[in-house]
Amino acid sequence: MRVLVSAAEASADLHAAQLVAAIRRRIPSLELMGIGGKHLEAEGLRPVARAADLAVMGSVEVLSRLPTIRRAGRNLLAEAQARRPDVAVLVDYPGFHFRIGPQLHAMGIPVVYFIPPKVWVWRKSRLQAMKSWVSRVLCILPFEPKIYDEAGIAAEFIGSPLIEELPVRMPREEARAHFRLASDVRALAVLPGSRPSEMKRHWQPFLDAACTFCEMAGGKWVVLLPIAATLDLDHWNAQADSWARRLPPTVEIRLTREGSGMALRAADLALVKSGTATLEAGVLECPMVVAYRPGKVTSLAVKHLLRYRGPVGLVNLFRGWKPGDAYLAPEVLHEEMTAERLSAELHALFSDRERLDRMKHDLRELREVMMSGANGHGGPSDRAAAAVIEVARSSLSSAGSPRE
Repeated sequence: MRVLVSAAEASADLHAAQLVAAIRRRIPSLELMGIGGKHLEAEGLRPVARAADLAVMGSVEVLSRLPTIRRAGRNLLAEAQARRPDVAVLVDYPGFHFRIGPQLHAMGIPVVYFIPPKVWVWRKSRLQAMKSWVSRVLCILPFEPKIYDEAGIAAEFIGSPLIEELPVRMPREEARAHFRLASDVRALAVLPGSRPSEMKRHWQPFLDAACTFCEMAGGKWVVLLPIAATLDLDHWNAQADSWARRLPPTVEIRLTREGSGMALRAADLALVKSGTATLEAGVLECPMVVAYRPGKVTSLAVKHLLRYRGPVGLVNLFRGWKPGDAYLAPEVLHEEMTAERLSAELHALFSDRERLDRMKHDLRELREVMMSGANGHGGPSDRAAAAVIEVARSSLSSAGSPRE
C-alpha cells in the first residue's frame, strides 16, 4: 500500500509518524511519500518538503514564506501524480491542505483528514467544500464527528494522539524528581509557543507575569520553560539569562528540551499559549491560564471579520462550547494580554483553593474523555491506522486493484 502523508508542523509530524508506524505494523510493505519532519523521516519518509520550512502562523509570516509553501504544494502534487498513492493523509494545516486536498481528490486519490481544522469555529462554510473532496475525517475532540456528520462528511472520534506522547501515567512525584525539585519548591510551567513568531510575541509578557506571580504567591518557585526542538536553544538561553538577573532569590528559571509534557506533569500551575498545549495541560491535569496575542493583521481579522466570540483554547472547547457555557480555564487574549493581567489571573486561580480544586476535577474529566477514544479498542494511532487502511482498501476495491 502507498500512502501520501502531509504533516507540515512539528506536532503534526509526530502524530503522523505514530499513525504511519501503526499502519506499518499491519502492512510491513507500506510505501511512504509526502511532507514531514524528523519523526516521519525516521519512519522512512523522503520528504518533498520539510515541515520546518512550512511551519508558519499569521498572515504576515505566511506571506513571507509564500514561495516556499507554493513550491512545496507543487512538489507534493507532482509526487502524487507520479507515484499514485492509494490514500492521502492530511494533518491539520488547513491553509495549505484546503488547496492540496481537492487536487488530490481530482486525481482519484481518496483523502483522509487527520486532526481537522476548527472549521466549526472559524469558517463553517468550509464544511461544504470539504464534503466534495474528503473521504473520512479523523477527529480528536469528542463533539466534532456530529458536526461533520450533519454536513454529510464521514467522521469518527479516534481519541487524542497526545495520550500516546505525554507522560500521562507518570506519578507527579516522579516528574518533580526528574527536575530535582525540593519538597518546599513549587513549579510554574510557562509555554509561550513553539514558533519563533509566537515566542517573540509572548516571551516578555509571559516571563514578566511569571516573575510577578511567583513573588505574589510567596515561597520558593521554579519556572519551567520547555523550548521546542524547532527553536534555537542558545538564543533563548541568552534571553533567559538576561531576564533572570532581575529575579528575586526565591525564583529560578529553567529552560528545558525535555518537552512540555514533563514540565506540565511536574508543575503546580501553568501559563499556556492557546493551542494544542492547552489540551496537553488538560490531559496532565495541570491547572492553567490560557493566553494568546496574534499578529496585528490576524488580530484585526478576528475582531472585524469573524463573528465567533467564544473561547479559543482547546481545553475550553473539548465538550463543544455554546454561548453561556462556563470556561474551564480563564483566557486572556489580544491587547488584554499584558504581564499585569496574566499575573493577576494566575494569582486569582492559585489563591482560590475551591476554584483550583474544581478545575482539577474538570481536567480529570477531560483526561478520561480524551483517553477513552471512540470505542475503547486500541490507541488513537491504531484507530486512525484502521480507518486509513479501510479508506484505501475501499478505494482499491472500487478501482478493481488488489495492491496492498
